[in-house]
Amino acid sequence: MGNELFLLLKYVIRLGNSSVHTNAHVKRDEAILSLRNLFEFCKWINYCYSEHYEEREFDESILADTGEKKTKP
Repeated sequence: MGNELFLLLKYVIRLGNSSVHTNAHVKRDEAILSLRNLFEFCKWINYCYSEHYEEREFDESILADTGEKKTKP
């Protein structure tokens, strides 16, 4: 696993720990970024270990809309 992918996973872990062990609210944008990072990790596993790898892209449009305003990155 490359350093870039490792950093994506560290974000997922950090956000998860923050939401579980503190009263911090996870914003929609943060949750989506965490999902995107986790998707990239799963895609890497699929690429490395699947006999039938198929390139896929993260599709944010299939996520439910909570009505929360998005913040600009």
